[in-house]
Amino acid sequence: MFSPQRVLTNSYFKYIFVFVAIVTISFYCFANTLNTYLFAEDYIYMSHMDKVFHGQWQLLLKSFIEPSVSPVFYLFYRPLIEITYAFDYLIWAENPFGYHLSNICFHILASIFLFLFIERLTNKLPANQSYLLAFMTAVLFAASPLHGEPLIWLSARGDTLAALFSFVAAWQFLINGQKPNKISLVISLISFFCALLAKESAICLPFFLLTLSFLFEFDAEKNIFKRLKQSLKTTMPYWLLLLFYVCLRAYALGDLIGGYTGSVAEWQTRQILDRLFEGSLLAVFYPYNQDVLHYEHLANTILRISYCLIALIVLLRTFRNYWTNYALCLLAFSFIWFIIAFLPTAKVWYLNSNLDGNRYLYISSAALSLFFAILIAPIYNNKSKFINAICLSAFCTLFISSIYMCKINNLPWLEASNHMKKLASELQDCFDKYGFQKIMFLNPPIGYKGAHMFSMREMLVAYFDRPIFNKNISQQIITIEPKYFSQQQVINLSKLKRLLHFYPDTAICAWDEQTQKLSVLNDLPERIISAEKHLSKEKTPYLTPLRTSYFNGRKRFIFSATNLDNTLDIDFIEIIVQADKNNKDDFHGNHIILSWAGPNYKLLPLFRYQWLSPESNNSLRSYIFPVSESPGWLLSPHVNQIALSLPSNDPKTNIASIKLLKGTDIIAQLEPDVKFNIENENGVCSIKDKVLKVKYDVSHIPQAKAAIIEISKCHYVFEHESNMLHNKDFSNYAAMRWYLPNKKGQLQILANMLPEKRGRYQIRLVALSSNNKIVGCFSDPLTIEN
Repeated sequence: MFSPQRVLTNSYFKYIFVFVAIVTISFYCFANTLNTYLFAEDYIYMSHMDKVFHGQWQLLLKSFIEPSVSPVFYLFYRPLIEITYAFDYLIWAENPFGYHLSNICFHILASIFLFLFIERLTNKLPANQSYLLAFMTAVLFAASPLHGEPLIWLSARGDTLAALFSFVAAWQFLINGQKPNKISLVISLISFFCALLAKESAICLPFFLLTLSFLFEFDAEKNIFKRLKQSLKTTMPYWLLLLFYVCLRAYALGDLIGGYTGSVAEWQTRQILDRLFEGSLLAVFYPYNQDVLHYEHLANTILRISYCLIALIVLLRTFRNYWTNYALCLLAFSFIWFIIAFLPTAKVWYLNSNLDGNRYLYISSAALSLFFAILIAPIYNNKSKFINAICLSAFCTLFISSIYMCKINNLPWLEASNHMKKLASELQDCFDKYGFQKIMFLNPPIGYKGAHMFSMREMLVAYFDRPIFNKNISQQIITIEPKYFSQQQVINLSKLKRLLHFYPDTAICAWDEQTQKLSVLNDLPERIISAEKHLSKEKTPYLTPLRTSYFNGRKRFIFSATNLDNTLDIDFIEIIVQADKNNKDDFHGNHIILSWAGPNYKLLPLFRYQWLSPESNNSLRSYIFPVSESPGWLLSPHVNQIALSLPSNDPKTNIASIKLLKGTDIIAQLEPDVKFNIENENGVCSIKDKVLKVKYDVSHIPQAKAAIIEISKCHYVFEHESNMLHNKDFSNYAAMRWYLPNKKGQLQILANMLPEKRGRYQIRLVALSSNNKIVGCFSDPLTIEN
């Protein structure tokens, strides 16, 4: 199948050099992350390992026949991750240092086996050229700026493990193809199965090996169909093993597909093409965190220089006809490899401007490294010193820019780690200093410039559990966060008020991301009571124009807030924008940004609304910002300035009017009947005796003649769709709607009415006019569990 193995001169020295180079590069790029803390799902895994090593060892065995430890929105089968966590816990206990060290070691091994695979793949080249191409590929992969998540975020080690075992499997596949032997085949198949147990993305390996066999079986039949048949025969053991894995996984999950579920899956799969082509693909080739670096940063400049040199190399080789069929075949293979590695994640893949989501590219980045190495490496038997010098310059600039970006891209994770450590310390101090029995914890940090922190309630619960704290304090923490947080964090004010009523002696604490402090909000209950008294329009605060300025190409209007002593007096800010109706293009895809400031803090962004171009026959457009559902608005007792940044600096664009509104006659009211159903400490209403009783009221909303209730699909969260609670549109996430002819009353929801027997849902209410049009806005949702 493949040409005989060549004996390289000084082979031991060459391999030692590769090993030392990869280890040095990996530790140089990521050694500063060894002392970072835990992030997101890491807390769930750590809490799970604490249970395993404190008497519940059977949980580790169950990982092979049950879904992996993960939040309810995830349905994954990745037992190998739990096994590696167990080994880490056995050695390091709860010390994160050892876990991060393991991640770097996995990355080093993946880079080494990538080198061995590429060297074996290119054995038709002269020995020094094959070695050089493999070396360039491996070091570019080791220093890739796209590897932040798989190396720093412990829960993302599945990508690293899947890549590591896939490279081993492919390497042994080539050895077996060169000289068939059972040992290489068995090692390859075992490695492939381990890759599958690490992450589902490894299912692409049989397709990859089929392509590999088809393209490089030069001694096989020239007929395409016969060659394809021969390649299928060669890879048949891998297809059979894949079939076995699919059956095993389906048995463990109880579902053939698995993956993300509920509104998380809906959000992941929405607008796939937009996520692919609106900046994500560009970020693959410009892998810098835009929240940390600007486009003109030195690292970007060096990267652009390397791309210019690579383009020059391609032109010179094309002009002088230095390309060979083998080189073009390698280029085609690297491109196909990238596509094959990308496809398993295409449904959920994204790469934000801050590189959030780069874990999906770990295996694909190996193909990308090979692609650049083929373009750069002098493997075309030309003796032009000029071209070789350009090749060396291109490699050096690409390598240097990669290392430079890699180090800088780590900075948000280092800062997020400090946030997590400080939050844990301050929470412990709160319990020790004040002796609180219970704490209502508000405004948990979601992320920091692409680094993950918290994104769902299970992470919070695990964070407050052992071994992060000396004892399990999760039962002492009350949270009102949704099951899965939306991109723009929101707070359910109605739920907050009800929980304060049922737990009056609870201390209220909130995390302030600006000051890095945990604040005790002793005044919040009084502010809520005060706001409920100030319902008359006469006492509604108002805004007066202060000044107009231009900032980052935007026109900014700043208003002075008069008589706004309590932000809870206001639920909405309504603005009417007047724009040139003939100048639509300036607004497409942009946002209105609402900012606010208090006596002791600067203007901070609060809400971003996508700008909708004015209709051709109307230059006025109204926008309503539901500020009361913003944690920042809730946690700030006073606001004295409000700013609006429009996506245009056109002099004809102006704010026609701005109003501060109370939601008394706007928001529909929906709450559980406390005589029958009470929300628990996490703000979830369990269906008692197979019946949920709720009270509703839209009689206070002008023009309301009836009401309608929406019930979400199982594990769907309404705010994931619009990033807000109080919107005015029916949801695509609704499983059913019930028409209520009365404006006020009680409703019974039976358990057998819900779409599925077991699960978590949301319900919400909105008023309807006499012609069945929505008036006002939706109520805060209730979370119910069956």
